[in-house]
Order: sequence, then C-alpha cells, then structure tokens
Amino acid sequence: MRFKYRLQTFDGPKMDMTPIIDIVFNLLLFFLLSSSYVQHSALDVKLPKAATSEGVEGEVVIVELNRQDQIFLQGKPVEGLEDLEKRLGAIYSNAGAEEKKPLLIRADEFVYHGRVVSVLDIARKVGVQSLNVATVPSEEEPSSSDPNAESKKKDAS
Repeated sequence: MRFKYRLQTFDGPKMDMTPIIDIVFNLLLFFLLSSSYVQHSALDVKLPKAATSEGVEGEVVIVELNRQDQIFLQGKPVEGLEDLEKRLGAIYSNAGAEEKKPLLIRADEFVYHGRVVSVLDIARKVGVQSLNVATVPSEEEPSSSDPNAESKKKDAS
C-alpha cells in the first residue's frame, strides 16, 4: 500500500506592498521635514529683540553669556575672559582662511554691555573675521491699513 502525501499550504490573500511602502516613505518625509535643523542652546538665555534680524548660514562658533555672568563656548563653561581668549585663539589659529567659521554671540538681554564688548574685543584679537550677535525678531508694528491699528496701539500703551 502506497500513501500519497499531498501538501497543501495556505498563502493567504495576495497583498501588494506598494501602499505600505508609500505610507512608510510619506512618514519618513514628514519627520524629516518637520524636524528642526537649528541648534538651540540648553542654556537659559533670553535674547534681545531686533526688527532687522537675519539668520546665519552654516556652522558657527557660539559664545553664550547668561544673566548669571557665566560664559560658555560651544556649550561648555569657560572660567573667564582669559580662558575664553585662549580657547578661541586655539580654534581660530588652527583654521585656514577658508575654514574660519563665523562667531555667534548669544548674550542674554540683561548682560552688561561691557561684558559683551569684552567678548567682541577678544574675538577681534584672535582673528575672527565674521561676528554675529543673536537676536529674536521683534513684533512688527500694525500696518496703517488695519482698521483696528489705532485701538491696538492705545491698548498696548
């Protein structure tokens, strides 16, 4: 007696992978486009407002001054102005002319003006070619075509 084995498999319904790939691709695009490429500092620095602020392109060297009179270079604490000069000198003396990155000063709006001027002076001593001061855009004045502009102006004062 001979037994015949018949193997039956169930593959289930045939599914097309295209819709799944489309969904995964769209999710990937969404997260890439919605993420921010701007580096934000973890330090508590309230930047001053300016009506003519512009963005800085590319990589920058960041010096931060907070209201507790502390200085940070690239997020790491600096012991004083002499230490800042030494560290900035090391960064800018090793870089070639085309590799010199702009310096961005992120100073809290309540930092003494003399402290910011000292940092600017040190930057100039070590050979920084491009200096930038970080600000946030100020709120624009209401336009004259806005019928509620006068009442808004009165409410603000």
